[in-house]
Amino acid sequence: MTTEAGAEKHNEKRRRKYTRVGAQLERKRVQDRAAQQAFRQRTKDTIAQQETEIADCKSAAAHLRLQLQAAQSAQRAAQEKADHLNQELERILNTLRMLTRPYEPQFTFTRSGLDLDSSLYTIPGSSRVVPNAAQDRPLDPLVSSFRLPPMSQVSSPSGQLHGRSPPSPGTTLASIQMTAGTAEMLMETPIFCESTCALDTILLNFLSSQRAMVAMGHYEQGSGPPAPNLARLSDLTSCWPLHALTRVISDINAKFDVIRGIPEKTAVHWTFHHLLRWQIHPTQQNYLQIVPWLRPRPCQLQIPHPPWMTLVPWPEMREVMIRDYQSFHQHDFFLPYTLKLSLNWTGENCLSADIDEAAVRIKPSFERHISDLDNWSLGTCFLQAFPKLEGTFTVKD
Repeated sequence: MTTEAGAEKHNEKRRRKYTRVGAQLERKRVQDRAAQQAFRQRTKDTIAQQETEIADCKSAAAHLRLQLQAAQSAQRAAQEKADHLNQELERILNTLRMLTRPYEPQFTFTRSGLDLDSSLYTIPGSSRVVPNAAQDRPLDPLVSSFRLPPMSQVSSPSGQLHGRSPPSPGTTLASIQMTAGTAEMLMETPIFCESTCALDTILLNFLSSQRAMVAMGHYEQGSGPPAPNLARLSDLTSCWPLHALTRVISDINAKFDVIRGIPEKTAVHWTFHHLLRWQIHPTQQNYLQIVPWLRPRPCQLQIPHPPWMTLVPWPEMREVMIRDYQSFHQHDFFLPYTLKLSLNWTGENCLSADIDEAAVRIKPSFERHISDLDNWSLGTCFLQAFPKLEGTFTVKD
């Protein structure tokens, strides 16, 4: 009994100690309500912020989805266009491959000159077979003077002389004789001596094989296109098909690795193309396409000389060299010549791509620039190497 009474008394004291009454109880209730309201407000703010972020994410995702769909549509359209262009290009290339004859000269070039594979090329004047010639037929050797055979006996399928129109009604005998004399003069090609270097051998064999094709009536395949395709000047691995004339000039041009830039290589190729095209098929039309200062001088028609000298652009220089050609050797000439050869071109890119014809052409502005011989120059190193040629060319470093 005593123990139970003591415990009950102790519990009563504890209950009396933690019981709030009056002002204390009211103050506690106010504090609890304020804390609950603050908690509920923080919860509402957090939920509102998260809902706003979710809405923004949904909007951004929808915008990105639209952008992705637009990009995929553009990619499909670009792929379809690329496939169409590739098909058209392949069709053009297949057509051109059927129209061109492949030509693969096997030679290398060092600063001492061009080196040939003797199994593929022989010195003119002996019986030989030119690689890739029409039907691999042996060609007749050149005459003892190595003058290219005239084409005056070649007749076109219509029965008229190729490159010369029949006289019109009412034409006088004097005009016919004058026209015939002019045509015969245009048929006169330079007289070449025996080959003095590998470059001469290339030119003589190539001219002989191409003129043989013209003699058999294949005029376009023999003389080549009126304008060269310059695709290989900027890309030696170009897959665009090229005519044999363009290919052999490109290969020779590529071996002169000391030529400074594309303008100079373009000018050399362009002038070579028209000159060799006339030498292959000497007609009035082909003759008039040669720039006047590159046309043969009288000494070239009278004095046997190496073929490589006909490629020199300055007429006065050609004449001095031809009259004393034994003093000028191609191996010594071309290094100082190509090292500082310049067209002094400061304009835009001199080439343009012709997609319709699958070719790279020279721009008209640069063609006009090339046609002016005053724009061509050599350096003082060439003058120091060949003082005998002073005054025959423009010097500029």
